[in-house]
Amino acid sequence: MGGDEFAVTLVQADHETAMAKAQSLAQVIEATPVTLGEWSAPLHVSFGLREIDPDTDPEVVLAEVGAVMFLNKRARTAT
Repeated sequence: MGGDEFAVTLVQADHETAMAKAQSLAQVIEATPVTLGEWSAPLHVSFGLREIDPDTDPEVVLAEVGAVMFLNKRARTAT
C-alpha cells in the first residue's frame, strides 16, 4: 500500500477474530526490531479494521481503514 503500510484481508472473519489477528501480528512485529550491524530500531504498529461487503468501493474501504489507523497511531504517540 505504501512504504510502511500493508493490508491483510481475512475471509469470513468477524470483528473479534480480525482484532485478535491484528493484535497478534502487531506483537510479533514489535518484538522484532530492525537491525543493521550494531544499529537497532524498534518497530511500532498501528492498525485499522473494516468489514467489507461486495458493494463497497475498495478505495472507500482503504480510506476508512487508513483514517482509523492514523487515529490509533496518534493515540499511541500521545501516551
